[in-house]
Amino acid sequence: NMNPNAGAQNGPDVSRFIEPDERILWQGQPMRGVGNPLRLGGMIVLGVGVLLGLIFGIVGFVLGNLSSEVGQTANRNVGAVFLWVGPLVFGIMVFTGATLLIAGRFISRNIAYVLTEQRAIIAQGPSFGATRTTLVDLTDVGIIRVLENKDGSGSIIFGRSSYYSSQGGYGGSGSYYDRDYSIANIPDVMNVYRLIR
Repeated sequence: NMNPNAGAQNGPDVSRFIEPDERILWQGQPMRGVGNPLRLGGMIVLGVGVLLGLIFGIVGFVLGNLSSEVGQTANRNVGAVFLWVGPLVFGIMVFTGATLLIAGRFISRNIAYVLTEQRAIIAQGPSFGATRTTLVDLTDVGIIRVLENKDGSGSIIFGRSSYYSSQGGYGGSGSYYDRDYSIANIPDVMNVYRLIR
């Protein structure tokens, strides 16, 4: 029997949810590198911010220097605006990108997934002193949706019955997907899916 926290270096402790007769098939955490959507978004925002900052800075510098030689006050003012807007855009984009990078690292570090023969255990936290743990009964899971990326990583999303049907009225047979009911952003998603089925 595997240690339920061996694959989750800094994730929440899920050992108290494992029954003595339950066999652990797989355990892990979301990917922390570029495959993490928040971290990837942060890198893109940082790159765009640097590019826009350079463009605004160069255009402002060129307009400011050209206008000073010719003596055009209007162009000099436009150049000054570009020189001020460039660092502002750069600063906002760098702050946003860095926030996304840090958030992606923090969130993925505080999630643990454990898959047993009977259920999936998805633990998130601790954040603000609380850990949220979702137990998904694999014998009665309903719809399973697998999202696979080109590199083989991906997510397994478990469906649950909705309270409102698409035909109108409550108690319908439709399903929706909830972020709490997913094993998200893991490497080798198809091998993990095969353990469920």
